[in-house]
Amino acid sequence: MKVIKYRKFVVLGRFFLALGFVVVGILLFFAALYSDDGIPRRVFYFFSFLMSFFIFGRVFLLMHYLLFKSPVMFSYDADKIIVKNIEINRKNIAKVELLGEVPTGFLGLKSYGFALKCKDKKTVYIPSYHVLTKKEEAEIFDTLQQYVSNHKMI
Repeated sequence: MKVIKYRKFVVLGRFFLALGFVVVGILLFFAALYSDDGIPRRVFYFFSFLMSFFIFGRVFLLMHYLLFKSPVMFSYDADKIIVKNIEINRKNIAKVELLGEVPTGFLGLKSYGFALKCKDKKTVYIPSYHVLTKKEEAEIFDTLQQYVSNHKMI
């Protein structure tokens, strides 16, 4: 059985990057409350704090979750592919797509990912969780396409 994983080192780097933005957001919140600056600048600090938490706070929580989660995206062998404990028969997969918005199932975040379109009109999503480079995404997509297209030769 072959296993496709993401790298924990990339998750750790993005975790600390998001943590930095969250800390800056907290500092902006305190600057908005206790600063002697004028009202327009304090309003700017407050809106910057909100943007920091709504954007980078969710990414920070996602990366924190991914640090402790198993790094396996999917695994496959000659007969089936396993995605999130769902087994899909290789011959049941009709098409593989590379999508721009795949739900991660975490705080409403969406990331790039892959969609396995089955012949029974079911779609199984494989999110990349923002931890794959474009090169890695292309390699995984090519692997999935070869995997689906090779079942016709067996």
